[in-house]
Amino acid sequence: MRLDKEELKEIHKEVRSPDKFVQTSKTAINYLTKHQTLLISILVLIGVGTLSYLGWTLYKTQMETKAQTALYQARKEMYPQLARPNAQPNQAEAPRVFNDKVAQSFQSVVENYPRSQAALLASIELSQSYLDQGNREAALNILKKAQGHADGKEILSHLFHFQQAKVLQAANNCQEAIGILDSIYGNKNIMGSVRAEALLKKASCQNTLQQEAQAYETYQKVTQEFPESSSANMARQFMQLVKRPQS
Repeated sequence: MRLDKEELKEIHKEVRSPDKFVQTSKTAINYLTKHQTLLISILVLIGVGTLSYLGWTLYKTQMETKAQTALYQARKEMYPQLARPNAQPNQAEAPRVFNDKVAQSFQSVVENYPRSQAALLASIELSQSYLDQGNREAALNILKKAQGHADGKEILSHLFHFQQAKVLQAANNCQEAIGILDSIYGNKNIMGSVRAEALLKKASCQNTLQQEAQAYETYQKVTQEFPESSSANMARQFMQLVKRPQS
């Protein structure tokens, strides 16, 4: 097969002309060459940012580990059974020791590791211990110290706010307790069982305020919105003990 002159010219032209890939590659190389300082700076910033994040994450993990260790030591002082090898007693049933030394151990966790989950747990347990002794002021003060670090910790935050409401109710500050419980109930991102318990505690506060009709309505709301919950079963029992609102 022989090619005429025109066909040979076209072939020769295509061979001499660079394709689009080559042209694009040259353009990219030229751009990188001109802006290599900027690109290097960006890569350095990304690297520094990544290392900083990893460093901060490692630091938080180490602090949480130390805080959990300190909390465990405080618990061993409160529950001597924990000091025994391989002992895992039920804390709800185990004899408890609570004195100034034990209180200081829990207080140290709150003060030394304020942003940790262990600090929130320590503040809740210490608050309950003070409350059991009838020291409502101390029970409330320990929670105030940790309050700024409670939000954003999901379940621990709810436990913390429940404890706040419990102490406030014991201190006859039921209106403020109801406000906290309403905020828990109003958060649709919280599990239904937790929201149901918030309503149950709210009804208890209303009973303390001798608002029996409102308490009945709150108990009724628990049974209607969360009928399968354990709180609903308790609410049904309490409804028989409080005054039903007149229609």
